[in-house]
Amino acid sequence: AFVIIDSRHGIKGNDREFMDRLESARQSFMVIMTKCDLVKPDDLARRHALVMDELHSYSKALKTVRMVSAYTGAGLSELIGDIFQMSKK
Repeated sequence: AFVIIDSRHGIKGNDREFMDRLESARQSFMVIMTKCDLVKPDDLARRHALVMDELHSYSKALKTVRMVSAYTGAGLSELIGDIFQMSKK
């Protein structure tokens, strides 16, 4: 499963609820931070660190957080590779 987080806002309440449900269902998941082109690099690094810190409380969360931009294409090839690898499991 994938949890999509808007990089401009970070993890919100509904994201936590969804991750809690995935955790309860014992479903592994990966977090994807989107719209990274719309956030200043320093803010993006801070938000990424906050997301990583919060994921430590979820045993089913994959410890890789992908940061992508559909506008610039940044991070998409890595994400496609992740999706392919996860689909083989």
